Amino acid sequence: AFDYDAAGLEMYQTLRNHLGEQLQFLQPNDYRLYEDYFRMAPKDHKQYVKCIRLAEKLGFLSLAETVKKKRKFMEQEMLLLEFNNE
Repeated sequence: AFDYDAAGLEMYQTLRNHLGEQLQFLQPNDYRLYEDYFRMAPKDHKQYVKCIRLAEKLGFLSLAETVKKKRKFMEQEMLLLEFNNE
């Protein structure tokens, strides 16, 4: 699992370039259910824009839209906590 921010997307993209299709980015089916988990404020506007651009480039359009809407990122631990509570 990766954080849902620019650094997490960069790490995923780098690994994906080396490992190919066997690597997947863990994502919820519907980000609307997880909007409250987007709590981590970007360090600066550059990081915010970079995250959106990377998400769009990778085809993660729902993630890009959620980041735009919330203007925050989500740490992967939030989803891991959710999965552990099921």
